[in-house]
Amino acid sequence: MSKEKLSITLDSDLSKEIQKFAKSKKLSTSKLIENVLLQWKQENIKKQMVEGYKSMAEENLKISKEFEALNNESWNHE
Repeated sequence: MSKEKLSITLDSDLSKEIQKFAKSKKLSTSKLIENVLLQWKQENIKKQMVEGYKSMAEENLKISKEFEALNNESWNHE
């Protein structure tokens, strides 16, 4: 994976906290921020997948109920 340099501006206190935390984990500040952003990305993907699956489940339930109604109609006509 290629790397790209990014310059950001943070509140001074936040920057110090990040650097202190990175040091305690024996990571560079860049690596810590990269890890946090990758974790955020994965959580966001999971959230989107859950929402998509819920939406599909609702749609599948609607379709199932429609077919159930049609099936019941066919039984009543026999």
